[in-house]
Amino acid sequence: MQCPFPGMDPYLEQRGVWKTLHNALLTDISRTLQPLLRPRYWVAVEELTYEAVPDDLVLLGGPDVSVVDLRPPPGGATAGGVALLPRVEQVGIPLPETIREKYLEIRDPQTGEVITVIEVLSPTNKRTGAHYDQYLRKRATILGSHTNLVEIDLLRQGQRMPMRRAPGAVPYDYSILICRPRLSDRADFYPLSVRDPLPEVPIPLRIGEPDVPLPIGAVFAAAYDRGGFDLIVDYRLPPRPPLSEADAEWADVVLRQAGLR
Repeated sequence: MQCPFPGMDPYLEQRGVWKTLHNALLTDISRTLQPLLRPRYWVAVEELTYEAVPDDLVLLGGPDVSVVDLRPPPGGATAGGVALLPRVEQVGIPLPETIREKYLEIRDPQTGEVITVIEVLSPTNKRTGAHYDQYLRKRATILGSHTNLVEIDLLRQGQRMPMRRAPGAVPYDYSILICRPRLSDRADFYPLSVRDPLPEVPIPLRIGEPDVPLPIGAVFAAAYDRGGFDLIVDYRLPPRPPLSEADAEWADVVLRQAGLR
């Protein structure tokens, strides 16, 4: 089925859906670019794995050694001279979780040199805390090298990536950032609203070589259709996170015209 929205579908950010879409997008981007890049370059699907403590749990911290007064409180019950515990609570233990973040690298097949990194941001990249800091460290390493970075953000939720924009710049829902090495601190930024179609993205290669066009809109449409996302999304409900009032009214019209409401 064709996606009912002209660009990114705001319903696909929900938990349990985005990971499948993320993997599908990376696979389809690789398949789209590889014929355009051969024989000079090849596209590798890479994965960064790390352990992180979930940010939504309260850490139970305290001193390594404590001096405890075991004397029962005045009037407290005892059993054989031992103070009874007043109550038992169930608590969550912040066990480490394994985070696997996939991304693409355009490489020289002869030398293995990484020419361009393509990131499709995930909720863990944009989650304030250790996950966000981990991604920023990786991002800084790329930006400090001779490697191009293409950062595709199709998520309305989460922390925005740091950048300097002109005062009064228009707000945005999604974005595409293209950073080329040796161009000081300047980059090409494409802000997009939820109503915009996804554009053709110029993928940079080595300096002096022409960019390769990536039709991210067509890639997304194909991933949506092949993934059958219309089967697992209930368009009768509002998306999560919610849209603005104006965009919610627009989305309602779009979905009614598509016969989904």
